[in-house]
Amino acid sequence: MKSRSWVDGFVGARIQYPIAPQWSLVGYADLGGGGSNFTWQGIAGVNYAISPTMTARFGYRYLKIDYDRSDFLYNMATGGPYAGVGIRF
Repeated sequence: MKSRSWVDGFVGARIQYPIAPQWSLVGYADLGGGGSNFTWQGIAGVNYAISPTMTARFGYRYLKIDYDRSDFLYNMATGGPYAGVGIRF
């Protein structure tokens, strides 16, 4: 089995838009390359502020990576729902 490591530079943007006192919509996208030919991801979700320091997060994420160098090909795409908790210190 072969393995490779590489580093990509990327640029991205994130937006959060409040829709109710404790609810907000979130969008995030980035793209990059360098070690890989091209990589990008997009996230769309909703946040719920449980308290001033804790947030529940729900949404969907899609990630695509295209790496093709000499004898190694890694062309991957994955996506699906996510859920988590953010804690602010």
